[in-house]
Amino acid sequence: MNSLIEILEWADNFDGDKYSIQVYEELVTEGRKHPSKFEIMGAWKTGCLKPNKDGKEYIDDNGTSYSFTNRWDDHTPVGKTTWLYINKNADNILQQIPERFPSNKPDILTKLQERTSFGFIWGLFTLHCIYPKEYPLYDQHVYRAFKNEQLDCKSLPQSASNNWKDYVAYKKFFDAKLAKYEIDYWILDRALWSYGKWLKQGIVIAKNKYRSEFQTVPKEKFLEFIKDENWKQEYTLGSQAKPFLSKINESLNLHIRRQFKNKPNDVISKFSSEDLNAIQSYMKDQNWIPLANSISKMKNGSEIPGLGSFVYNNIRGNTTFAQSTSQLAAIFVTAGIWEFDIKRVGSKGNKRMVFKFRDIDWKEALIDYYIEMDEE
Repeated sequence: MNSLIEILEWADNFDGDKYSIQVYEELVTEGRKHPSKFEIMGAWKTGCLKPNKDGKEYIDDNGTSYSFTNRWDDHTPVGKTTWLYINKNADNILQQIPERFPSNKPDILTKLQERTSFGFIWGLFTLHCIYPKEYPLYDQHVYRAFKNEQLDCKSLPQSASNNWKDYVAYKKFFDAKLAKYEIDYWILDRALWSYGKWLKQGIVIAKNKYRSEFQTVPKEKFLEFIKDENWKQEYTLGSQAKPFLSKINESLNLHIRRQFKNKPNDVISKFSSEDLNAIQSYMKDQNWIPLANSISKMKNGSEIPGLGSFVYNNIRGNTTFAQSTSQLAAIFVTAGIWEFDIKRVGSKGNKRMVFKFRDIDWKEALIDYYIEMDEE
């Protein structure tokens, strides 16, 4: 991410569906006072705040109502008890936060970090909510983006460092970017988060590439996960990574949600469990399978045999639906269900993305993948 254009593009990829930009800008950027500010922002940070027409927790300036998800509970790992404590003692805590970024770790951060089921990242987010320019947004994703630009970084981290010195180093990196590109801090926050999240996809792919078994997720945990129907942000494969959203339900129906510039509403493609089984059966009988989902070629019947053309000819003769195989492939590769490579295929020998069946329990792998994403 070494140009202003790249930064702006990645900022646009921020998962605003899960983390409302409007709520953040009102309560953090503008610093508005609200009796439940820290509970709301705690739920925001942990992905537990969602738009709901009947929501009563918060209403933004656009008239959008929000409610807490079922995951916002004392018995889940979201730190709810401490967020309520911060909300109740906000005035006292505010007095203990240095207005200027200190060289040494603030005592209040240590106190918050040591509270049960809380920690360094959420403690820093508390400071960020008060002085967002002084204390940049910090988590595994922005830290990964930072480390990716370090020449001495041999491998990308899966989690953020909890060491104050590393946060100081990140702060210097962040401020240097702000000065170089003369942009708003919140734009850079979003850009680094999106870029770091995309980088994580490569780590997950590498981790799952050689896994032959996936953990069996307890049914009650899976049912709790799908209860909120949270959409998960992911990216397509290849050099032109595009963000999209996806989710699964109890029946293992896979929903893929995409945005198109020429369409006012998002397009949702649903692959039923039976559709996915059919695709898996097709993949099993082949070797390396190209994506093969060109709209014009699928329409005129000239597309080579591959994933998209199979879906178009055998599951649903709709090019928009068949093109969602790009997103489906990204999910199945990242989850470790398929292998992925770039090979020359077709009569012209053009280089294409290709995919290969792996003999694993795809249902368990898919469930495991979404549960893992939920626990970020």
